[in-house]
Amino acid sequence: MHQIVVEHLYDPPLTEVEMSAEFERLLPLLKTHDFRRLRSWVADDGERGLDEFEGPDVQTLADLYQRAKVPFVRMWSGTLLEFRAVAEPAVESEGNYEELAGP
Repeated sequence: MHQIVVEHLYDPPLTEVEMSAEFERLLPLLKTHDFRRLRSWVADDGERGLDEFEGPDVQTLADLYQRAKVPFVRMWSGTLLEFRAVAEPAVESEGNYEELAGP
C-alpha cells in the first residue's frame, strides 16, 4: 500500500457542506478500490487543502477523483516523516549539535 497526498486549491473557498459533498461522492469508489482516507487538512481561509490516503496506487486514485468529479491540483505518493518533540533546544558539543532529550 502507498501513502498518497492529494493537493487542492479552492476559489471560492471551500465550505464544510461542499467538502462533505465531495467526500460523499468519493466514498463508495474508495471502498470498492481499497483506498482509506487517513486525514484531511483545510487552510483556515478555505482556499487550500490536503487529503492523505492509503491505497494501491496514485493513478487509480486520480481516476476515482475524476469519476467523482472532485477537482485536485496534484496527487503524489510519498513517505510520512514524523519527528518527536525535543524538550530543550539543541546545544553545540565539540563542533556538533546534539538533541537534548526531555525527562
